[in-house]
Amino acid sequence: MEALKIFAIGLLMAITAVLLKDLGWRGAAVFSAFSLVMLFSLCTEGFLELSGVLSQLAAGTALTEAAEGVLKITGIGLLAGATADVCRELGESGIARGVTLAGRLEILLIALPFLQKIIALGVELLE
Repeated sequence: MEALKIFAIGLLMAITAVLLKDLGWRGAAVFSAFSLVMLFSLCTEGFLELSGVLSQLAAGTALTEAAEGVLKITGIGLLAGATADVCRELGESGIARGVTLAGRLEILLIALPFLQKIIALGVELLE
C-alpha cells in the first residue's frame, strides 16, 4: 500500500531531522523542507489518478468545469498550506503568511466565476 510507504518514510525522515537537530546540525530545517518535497513527489501518482477519475465522472456533464475548479482549489489549498508550514519550520513566519495570503487570493480568483454564476442564477430565479 502506497500510503503506508509514505507514512513510514515520513516517520523516518522526522526521526532523522530530530536527531540532526539534537546533534546541532544547522541544516536540519533544510533537511525537513527537502523531506516534505520528497513526500509530495511520492503522492503525485495518486493525485493524477484522482484527477483522472474525477474527469471521467464529470465527462459529458455540466460538472466538468465545477470538478476542475474544485480540484484546482483543493490542490492550491494543500500546496499553500504545506509551503507555509515549511516556511514556518525554517523560521520565516512573514513569508509563510505571504504564501498563505497568496494561496487564498488564488483560490478566490478561481472561485469568482462560480460565484458570479450562482448570483446570476439567483437573480434569474427572483425575476
